[in-house]
Amino acid sequence: EEIQALAIRLDELEKLHQEKKISQEEQQRPVIVKKTKTGPQKQP
Repeated sequence: EEIQALAIRLDELEKLHQEKKISQEEQQRPVIVKKTKTGPQKQP
């Protein structure tokens, strides 16, 4: 029973970690869009 509870916790932690990654990526995207809209489009 304890092992199962630990496995569930690990799974929840992994999901939270993935959600954090996604939210960070989404926060970075609009910044890039703003730069291209306001200034000249010079992308490497």
